[in-house]
Amino acid sequence: MVRYRFALLFWGGISLAWVYVFAAWLPHSDYALMLILASIFLADLGSYVFHYLIDHYGRPVPGGLVHEFQRHHLVPGGIAEKSVAEVLYPAARIIAPIKLLLLYPLLAGWIPVELALPLFVLGCCWVLAQLCHRWAHMRATPLVRLAQRLHLLVTPREHGRHHRQPFDSRFAVITGWSNLPLDWLGAPRLLDRLMRLLGYQKRGLVRSLQEISVMD
Repeated sequence: MVRYRFALLFWGGISLAWVYVFAAWLPHSDYALMLILASIFLADLGSYVFHYLIDHYGRPVPGGLVHEFQRHHLVPGGIAEKSVAEVLYPAARIIAPIKLLLLYPLLAGWIPVELALPLFVLGCCWVLAQLCHRWAHMRATPLVRLAQRLHLLVTPREHGRHHRQPFDSRFAVITGWSNLPLDWLGAPRLLDRLMRLLGYQKRGLVRSLQEISVMD
């Protein structure tokens, strides 16, 4: 538990340093809001792609990230029983060091603010992705429920469709904005083609769940 909290404090401190850089620029920018919204959509799209690939291509080795994601389909409510720190830790421990490495170039002006802002928003969204996912599996606070009704966060109803066999839609877990366009475009089939070109064979989530059931 200590390492979870330390990682979050580390990520939060580095994030505040980034916000300091944006503070003087944001009020005078005509396109900051557009950059932020586009970055949130891109982060949601990234969560869709990552979630599909880890569900359908990963091998569920006990204790690993793939096993945790795939086993979640057997016990969907399990994520709500974890603490916030535990849910955020896996992404925070990856994103925080990257932000730290980029902090000096940012402060030195080597990274344009127009590029730094999307990087910052993407990083924050990916750290908070599993928290948004957790809220979709529990009775959250009134403020979170309001954000879900306004479709600022993925809704339990929207995410619930992802947990229905054959597990081939609604993979985004942040806002859900990318679900409809990517499902309509047939993103899972396009990703399958790409993975075949790269030499990867699809395992399929149903097969993995059968294996996990035997392990458990």
